[in-house]
Amino acid sequence: MASVHPINKKKIALEYMQRAAEEAAGALREVCMVLDEIALDMSFAKHANRTPLRLSYDRIENIARTLIGEAHACGPVGAKHTSIVGKAALAAATISVLPFAEDAGRVAMNRFKASHQRAMRNLEWVHQYADSAQSETRKDLSLQITALFGELDRLAAEVGMEMAEQRRELEEAMSTRQLPASWALEGLDQVIVKVRMNARQASVDEDRGRLVGSTDSHWERLAEIEFRIAEIFAQLTGDSPL
Repeated sequence: MASVHPINKKKIALEYMQRAAEEAAGALREVCMVLDEIALDMSFAKHANRTPLRLSYDRIENIARTLIGEAHACGPVGAKHTSIVGKAALAAATISVLPFAEDAGRVAMNRFKASHQRAMRNLEWVHQYADSAQSETRKDLSLQITALFGELDRLAAEVGMEMAEQRRELEEAMSTRQLPASWALEGLDQVIVKVRMNARQASVDEDRGRLVGSTDSHWERLAEIEFRIAEIFAQLTGDSPL
């Protein structure tokens, strides 16, 4: 059987995440409706404090809105975080409803229970699909940075620069998804500076004039590699699991 391309795997995970988010948001709003009805119905427990119900309503309504926004923006990190917050908010809503459970009636409590369970189930799916999408993103970024490291080694060797120590630091930062030590990235700057100096020297040396194009090209590509590596590290460190 043909394997699924990593990009397609991520796309599929994001699509399922969006569907689960929409289902979860719908269930969360149903929970809000029950909370609102109980809070407004003063035919029972007239002297009970209904503030926790209203707070839970506002919190869950905001979570439903945020969840849809993150899912439609294809933001697995934000969607996963929102799903975790949503579960906590549902737990708090359950506590706020308990004092009214007996007087609110079986119909209202059955609606609350059903919508609560549906919301929790879909929030868990959002979490799982977001994890899957993040995993595929990390795999893709890892492949990209491995290729960039290889090109960096080749270009550094061509200008006589040793990058072994910086390379080890960058790879370790890559595996832990932590920002690399500043000196490791400074090593890239040193290579770029040396290439630029070579280009300037070649530009005033007729015998070496033929090297101007290649050194300029090296400098431009090294600058691109440095920027892209920094960009990938920014994505990875902002993609840490919760």
